[in-house]
Amino acid sequence: MPGLTVLSPGLDATVFFPMNPSHILIWNVRGLNSVARRDAVRVLVDSAKIDIICLQETKMVAITRQTILSMLGSDFDNNFICLPSVGASGGILIAWRRRLGAAQASRVDTHSVSVQLCSANGIPWWLTTKHSREDTILTRTPGYPKSMHRCLDGGRGLQPKL
Repeated sequence: MPGLTVLSPGLDATVFFPMNPSHILIWNVRGLNSVARRDAVRVLVDSAKIDIICLQETKMVAITRQTILSMLGSDFDNNFICLPSVGASGGILIAWRRRLGAAQASRVDTHSVSVQLCSANGIPWWLTTKHSREDTILTRTPGYPKSMHRCLDGGRGLQPKL
């Protein structure tokens, strides 16, 4: 089964996160205020069959349900959490497909957004995104990520260039 090979030393991540990391988009978008940029995200998400989107530097003070529907489609409806930008800087969005289930918990901090999802085998896991792609973290720690494990896919993920 495709999946991450290591969550922490000596631990097989497919037990906790049976998902192909190439279906996770981690991207500093440098702004989502233009329709063209949001359309580019939609094309990429659809063509690469992305299941989880972690976008930094959205530069949007608010991300509405309508914005999610037009940018990602109905499969992401009500399955997102965001940190608004402050003026023209910052902003984070995490969104996931409906089939991954509802968030069990979430947390928005000054420079990060975290969401707890539950794998098909019932094991909860956290995804935390900060302003730089190297800081997107996957962990199975039950209570908010106090012990951060390894960066998802070495922090590389799928990084499109526009």
